Amino acid sequence: MNTTSTSRVSREERREAILDAARRHFVSNGYHGTGMDDVASTLGLSKPIVYQYFSSKHDLYLAVLEKAGENLEETIGAVLNQPGRNRDVVQASVRAFFEFVADDMQYYRLLFDSDMLDDVDAAERVEGVTSAVVERIAAHIASDTGLAAPQAQVLASSVVGASESAAKAWLRTSQSDLDIDTASDLIAGMMWSGLRALPAQP
Repeated sequence: MNTTSTSRVSREERREAILDAARRHFVSNGYHGTGMDDVASTLGLSKPIVYQYFSSKHDLYLAVLEKAGENLEETIGAVLNQPGRNRDVVQASVRAFFEFVADDMQYYRLLFDSDMLDDVDAAERVEGVTSAVVERIAAHIASDTGLAAPQAQVLASSVVGASESAAKAWLRTSQSDLDIDTASDLIAGMMWSGLRALPAQP
């Protein structure tokens, strides 16, 4: 047996376990209400072991934030990579935002509803994630309409901003009164009404 490989995999798995435990604490208690000892005790580890993987709570938080960003980018990217009519793509993109917000992992709270949004490093990472998603949607809009990149960027930013805000507002309502299908279709319909008025690429 290759002990080096086994050790490496074990270390990677433990790192992922630490990230997951930290995510749950940061979501439930916020950054300032979470200590490294909380994360360690959840996993039955000593605090020094956690520090072997992350040099500080801030470092751990940024790593969790990075995973949250990857999750959102993968969710939206999977939608945009699917073939289909533009209306279907818009609808699926909006639905993806709603599902991201409703997901039990609650990554959205770390990206858009955290007590660390004023932190420079955290804000830079959130901006990077948002920009990456906007870029993907803008490229799709530009290829279909022939709009210049700056115009497509503005439209894509509107799509992302509206989807995020609407999904968060929906989450605060009673889902028994407004289910995810109806809510996401309402927002997608509003967006499509505007986007379909744009000239198609000849």
